[in-house]
Amino acid sequence: MSLQVRPADRIKMSVIEWLIQRCPGIIIGSEVMYGTSQRMVDLLALYEGCTYAIEIKSERDSTRRLSSQLSEYALIFDYTIVFAHSKHISKVISLSRSKVAVFEVSDDGIVLKIPLKKNRPVKREMAYSISTSFLKKYVSLGKDRCTSSDIRARLLRGYTKDAIRQMLYDFLEWRLTDRFNLYMKEWREKSYDDLSLLSAQLKLMPI
Repeated sequence: MSLQVRPADRIKMSVIEWLIQRCPGIIIGSEVMYGTSQRMVDLLALYEGCTYAIEIKSERDSTRRLSSQLSEYALIFDYTIVFAHSKHISKVISLSRSKVAVFEVSDDGIVLKIPLKKNRPVKREMAYSISTSFLKKYVSLGKDRCTSSDIRARLLRGYTKDAIRQMLYDFLEWRLTDRFNLYMKEWREKSYDDLSLLSAQLKLMPI
């Protein structure tokens, strides 16, 4: 076990354990790249056919960028959740949009403050959260030499939002499942180093 554990990682591990215990069949990834901004979401969960962007705020984290992060998540993922230390809970609630769920994390446990409400993702941002190598099987390229932008443009013209949403789910499931299964074999050890199993090799691949 690591001798020094960052507060953000400590909360992240407790949230992962809390989700595993309450959501049978859930799949979780850590530090997953998304959208045209190519930024990272703290945790990404797949559960019962839906995607969940999860932001973690420990007592030492800043909430300066939280509003913009939540706005970005709403364009891509079905649900947005913030798990925040008690120190930040008032600020998080004041910043949160009406469709952002908020949980307070304290020494006494995790308590729901604002319930889940579904986002309305947009096609373009979802498409840019899927690697082009994965998207190629959905687009007829023929002998054309296409850039990643060309491939996504064809995808956006040829598929509905619901179809692209399913592609995103399938892509994330493909990328996250094996490492999450490995994590599950070891999570009962409560080794904070295990968090790296969920983070490795989850960035979108360039083309």
